[in-house]
Amino acid sequence: MASGTQLAVQVETLVGQDALQSALKLLESAREEALASKDIAALHDVLAGTRLVHAHADRKHRNEAVRIANAAQQNIRLLGRKQALAAGEEWVDPFGPPAKQQPTGASMIPGFLLALVAVAVFVLGAVLELSVRAFYTGLVVLWFVAPPFAATAAASFLWSSGSRRVREFVGVILGDIVATFIAGLMVTVVIYSHS
Repeated sequence: MASGTQLAVQVETLVGQDALQSALKLLESAREEALASKDIAALHDVLAGTRLVHAHADRKHRNEAVRIANAAQQNIRLLGRKQALAAGEEWVDPFGPPAKQQPTGASMIPGFLLALVAVAVFVLGAVLELSVRAFYTGLVVLWFVAPPFAATAAASFLWSSGSRRVREFVGVILGDIVATFIAGLMVTVVIYSHS
């Protein structure tokens, strides 16, 4: 089997001569040989060669390059899993998405503070509105407090753990809560100014 640099030179020469089909046949042959000899480094060289062919090919040859590249990736995964299993190590997919890092305590503080402020603003607005209702009607309507309070709690949770789209939605919810508070405050000022 040709070494990695020899394979790269051969593929580059064939691509330069516009002999893409020959380059693909060479890569397929090298892939099969690398799999048979369990040579992961040679499979990576095949993968690099398919990228070179893909960059210079028409649709038909690009599709064939993609097929060979996918087969080389699967072969790399297979051999990598076998090696990890034999060594008693955890296998990590070299082509998988990068592992998500868990948020640290420091990065979670702004979300917590935002939730705390949102709850405080809502509670203040609800208490203000309920005190005005109680003063003028003698009734305290508790059902008014529960849904917005639950929405605020859910919004703060979603804000700290959500995607950009979820955060936009939560921003609308928090905006509605703040608008309710401001409207309640304005009504209270108007009511007290007329009394």
